[in-house]
Amino acid sequence: MKKYLLASTLFIFVVLPVFAFTVEPLITEPSHQWKASVDGRYVAYSDFSTGFHENYLYDFYTGSSKKISDMGNVGKPSINKNYVVWDHNGDIYLYDIRKEVIVNLTNDSISQYSPVIYGNRIAWIDNSVPENKGDVVVYNIKTEEKTQITNDLGGQSSVDIYNNKIVWADSRAGNHNIDVYMYDLAKKIEVQITSALENQTAPKIYKNKIVWHDFRNRGNGTDADIYYYDLLTETEHEVSTSIDYEGTPVVYGDNIAYVNFSSTQSDIFLYNIKSALTTRITYHFTTQSQPTIDKDKIIWSDYRNGEPDLYMTKI
Repeated sequence: MKKYLLASTLFIFVVLPVFAFTVEPLITEPSHQWKASVDGRYVAYSDFSTGFHENYLYDFYTGSSKKISDMGNVGKPSINKNYVVWDHNGDIYLYDIRKEVIVNLTNDSISQYSPVIYGNRIAWIDNSVPENKGDVVVYNIKTEEKTQITNDLGGQSSVDIYNNKIVWADSRAGNHNIDVYMYDLAKKIEVQITSALENQTAPKIYKNKIVWHDFRNRGNGTDADIYYYDLLTETEHEVSTSIDYEGTPVVYGDNIAYVNFSSTQSDIFLYNIKSALTTRITYHFTTQSQPTIDKDKIIWSDYRNGEPDLYMTKI
């Protein structure tokens, strides 16, 4: 085992079958299945079989899917425990899995989008102050209270939430110097996580780890690398800095999954923080993208059959 730890990253990818993961189809219905969000028993995802983007729910216990929206072209779902959220026509919707009920949480003329959920809290981007280009808000399902988190002229995007902490990408320093910020709901403080030049975007958070893709090494729009920040040690770490474009990271525990975009294809990779080992998950010549991660599995959109299907591997 020690000789594997000392091997180069390229050697691990190409030579060592001990690190191979079994890739298996999860949902391969006609038309598109993509934009998945996994949490335990369920996977929420978008399906285009009706000619509109509608959200579905896959149950690992029963091995079956059911349609949970019927609105026409709804946004990407986010799932946690017994709730699924998405946006549609500027409003935020909540689906209760146990009650099988959909609730419109906003129902107003303001544009709200990109909701994410953890526990009883939902965070999203809110355009109630147009000159602010979108602010982060959080909604409490139990109390039905909405709280505005940001209020500045820069735009906020790519919001994510875990427990009391919210992260997002923030352009208050300019559109070519986007940084990752965090707000602690318990302490009621905002923290700037990144301050490097160029853009740091698409953050995700799990417990005390924040991941994002980062353009500091080769300039905006030409290449991105993966970084993470440890809130306990207050230290930043590189995950990948290859010449390929790497993006859309997701994190669960000590595992970070992301997409590596080479010149000919894109594949799913897995980085383990404890071992500092990177493993290539997929080896197909078509596109694999949009990973989502849980305790024991990674799910992604996979184009090997022509249109996107959902594939997975156990970790």
